[in-house]
Amino acid sequence: MKVKITFLKGRRCKIRAVEREKRKTQNLYDYDSNSIHAEPIPNRKKESIKNAYERVLRLLQRRGLRPKLHRLDNEASQLLKEFMTDEDVDYQLTPAGLHRRNWAERAIQIFKNHFIAGLSSTHPGFPLNLWDQLLPQAILTLNLMCPSRINPKLSAYSQVHGPFDFEKTPLAPPGIKVLAHEQAEGRESFAVHSVRGFYLGPCLNHYRCYKIYSVDWFPHNIKMPTATSTDILLATAKDLTAALKQTQRNPILPPPNTDTRKSIANTHRDIFQHNKTSSSSH
Repeated sequence: MKVKITFLKGRRCKIRAVEREKRKTQNLYDYDSNSIHAEPIPNRKKESIKNAYERVLRLLQRRGLRPKLHRLDNEASQLLKEFMTDEDVDYQLTPAGLHRRNWAERAIQIFKNHFIAGLSSTHPGFPLNLWDQLLPQAILTLNLMCPSRINPKLSAYSQVHGPFDFEKTPLAPPGIKVLAHEQAEGRESFAVHSVRGFYLGPCLNHYRCYKIYSVDWFPHNIKMPTATSTDILLATAKDLTAALKQTQRNPILPPPNTDTRKSIANTHRDIFQHNKTSSSSH
């Protein structure tokens, strides 16, 4: 599988294929700008959480928003606490079970509802293991609808990133099926001029360009190899024969020295030999 950035003017740049290891999101909420952030992380280990927090913190600092107080739950690791201390960010732990004390809890629910709505609009054939590739546009569109507390005339996105120009970077529904233009030097003489893919989001650093996911394998005119009925029967007979030969402390089958157990084993051995002989004759 490959994720490709496709430029509408015919230029394409391939991104290195990566493992789909993102399984969770780390959500952060900035009160002053009223902006919601979600970073994909592979697990809930302290290193992953700290790295996600650092990425959002650096973003806010570059935009002139320096957090002074961080409210978080009791799951904060010592590594994260030490990092916040080094960055001169004070922190408070909310009491156990009182999530309403943390403004981020409400923001998490808002983000979940918005992201689920986006996933529900994807094409039926869209691979859901690419959900983390849809996060940037989900965060962008969500913060465009939230007003900033610093300046209510601005959106939360504009407060952090500056004005958003829809003419420069148009948006489309996430996960829809699209046709991406194939550059002339990258295709055969009489090949089609486009490839099928799925829309992931805009390329914010390029003019009217989008990130497109396309798959270059499993053509429709080549059948995938499947097991025949004989193969399935032989595999079943092997599994049953191996199960009959096993010795367990509390076996489900009768003991191996009984006539019933020997009869079952002989029956399956005969079936296995018969099918093996039939396969050889063909």
